[in-house]
Amino acid sequence: MFTIQLFRNILLCSGAVLLAAGCQKESDGLGGAGQTLVRLPGSQDTLMVFGVDYKATSQSVNILEINRSPHNEGVFNGETIVKIKPDASLITKINNSREKDFEPLPANAWSLDASVKLVNGFYEVRFGPGEIAQYIKINLNTSLLDLTKSYAMPFVLTEAVNGVVSKGPNTALVQVIIKNQWDGKYAASGTFYHPVNGPRAIDEDKDLVTAGPNSVICNLGDLGTSGYQMILTINADNSVTIVPAGATPNVDMNYGVNKYDPATKAFTLNYAYNTAAPRIVRETITRK
Repeated sequence: MFTIQLFRNILLCSGAVLLAAGCQKESDGLGGAGQTLVRLPGSQDTLMVFGVDYKATSQSVNILEINRSPHNEGVFNGETIVKIKPDASLITKINNSREKDFEPLPANAWSLDASVKLVNGFYEVRFGPGEIAQYIKINLNTSLLDLTKSYAMPFVLTEAVNGVVSKGPNTALVQVIIKNQWDGKYAASGTFYHPVNGPRAIDEDKDLVTAGPNSVICNLGDLGTSGYQMILTINADNSVTIVPAGATPNVDMNYGVNKYDPATKAFTLNYAYNTAAPRIVRETITRK
């Protein structure tokens, strides 16, 4: 028997179906269903970081990922062409808003991979049948870069043929970080000897960051929060030369051995700073 309660139940179910359909319709961020979305990776932050190993020769790297979400099998088995603009104003915008000092990658240090076309000032990337991810790929020669500078590549996702650009993140400033073989996370242990306050233990993690082909910069002793840093240069015989950086006034290496052991990936360092009343540091910095 068709009752009022049954009619109410039908209405409730119909409403739930319509609500679900409405939620599905809005899920692409465009206000409409049935769109093949093209977007940059899900980060809400325009600034992205890309690390690449230091090499003396050119290397092929995927500098930026682009994603495609086909709305049906026909599109999935078809092609989509994405256009991306290299917009230098994005570097200026990030530098001003975040007090950065990014520079564009020097033109002589990189070139587009053959898989990416430059057409009328836009990079064109093609999604083939079945592909949901593609890349801006470049050939990069890190030996032609000044490793004391901060480099970045600016991208703006502008158009998609057989697709729609998502309202989500569609700009990316990719910071290119060059890494030599000593770049990485380390554990430091040892002793800091103060001429007045006496010794104190060093026990902390340190980031050693590429400062040149065979150099890294890191915190001095346990004074990183005070801006004291040092640059470690690994010589051909694995001896280490230490020079001051940041707030460090000077470095005296005449307090013992300063070397790097490739087998244990550890630095053994004995040095001091402040010539009038030396602060002596003896520490071992071992890769984690």
